[in-house]
Amino acid sequence: MSHSVESHLNLDVREYDRLIRTFSPGYDEMIGVVVDVLQRTFPGECHVLDLGTGTGALAFAIASKMPRATIEAWDVDRKMLDVAKQRLAPFGERVTIVERSFEETLPSCDAVVASFSLHHVRDRERKTDLFRGIFSALGPGGVFLNADQTLSDQPELDDVTFSIWADFMTTQGWTRDQAYEHFAAWSLEDKYFALYDELASLAGAGFTRPACFWKNVAATVYGGLKQSA
Repeated sequence: MSHSVESHLNLDVREYDRLIRTFSPGYDEMIGVVVDVLQRTFPGECHVLDLGTGTGALAFAIASKMPRATIEAWDVDRKMLDVAKQRLAPFGERVTIVERSFEETLPSCDAVVASFSLHHVRDRERKTDLFRGIFSALGPGGVFLNADQTLSDQPELDDVTFSIWADFMTTQGWTRDQAYEHFAAWSLEDKYFALYDELASLAGAGFTRPACFWKNVAATVYGGLKQSA
């Protein structure tokens, strides 16, 4: 599974961290929620797998706030990984950069996280299979947390969601026309499922009580716990 953020978003990867904040409402809060839930689940040592790490922003936040955590940061986009390597270098051996697709077999770990990457899986059955792989990789008490965009299963509500989302982007320097042009361009590669469907897929993969931890318009943090036997 190959992917290039640079061509997909039509940007220089070095600009990604700035631009993502103009695209997604509450980006920093979203990342903070993932780290907060992870910290509360694993106050001590843990091994985290970051799927589709991109520029390493989420991995950096985890490593900074959780000094006893080790992280594997996976991605297939070499240009993004180059940025991630520079960003994560200060953490030394605590963070390992891996050029690998998140649809490959995952190693055993305590937690799996992702941010703005799993929406590249456009088929719901494939998404459920991915969640099954995540569930299998987690040890008892392990947690999966995904930060991404979700919609509803009602076109009228989706229209409202995109309208509010466009309103946010106008506060960041984009016009409404530009916002909707971005939505159309992203839809060529990205698939935003209904939150209900994402949680149902997690349940189908083995997470008995998946949950939404945070939501701001389309931006969402959701996931599940692998209960101990």
